[in-house]
Amino acid sequence: MQSGNPFRLYITLHERGASSAFHWAILLAPKEESKDPQDKDCYAFHAVNIADHQYPRGPQGQLTWRYHSMRTSPRASKRMVARILVTEQSCTTSLHRVQDFINRLVGDLPIKTDESGASKTWVFDALDELRSKWADIPRVTSDLESQIIAKAEEARRSGVEATNAPIYEILDGFTLQELVCGC
Repeated sequence: MQSGNPFRLYITLHERGASSAFHWAILLAPKEESKDPQDKDCYAFHAVNIADHQYPRGPQGQLTWRYHSMRTSPRASKRMVARILVTEQSCTTSLHRVQDFINRLVGDLPIKTDESGASKTWVFDALDELRSKWADIPRVTSDLESQIIAKAEEARRSGVEATNAPIYEILDGFTLQELVCGC
């Protein structure tokens, strides 16, 4: 990414299979994302509890929550139902260096496994950390959270394809509005 190019930070909501709840994540993306789903020009940050070779299930079959970041393409996502723009910043360094910086800020945050949802709670904690040390990011109030969930549920009911997940922006720190642009 060239000097001075803008990037965006989003909250993303994803389907979780049979669950009615959503998986929450943070997405770092260039303002002008690639249209090619194979081009992983974005970074996702989230708390996950997926078993794999590195993190197998525990003795009683339990899963371990952990932080995960990865290169990704939102256009390749099959489960994303909504994106909420939380900030747009100018970048004087590469997007990869911004990703490294975010990893340093949020990578060691504790993951709280409470009834409100570990991935959602982690996203709120990560946004608080980013707000306190880096960027002007709106606080997700309970009213704003309700609006975000309602928009994601609306997209789920309408059968929106993940490649066309609606993008919303937060106005005045407390209202969601669909972002209509060529992005």
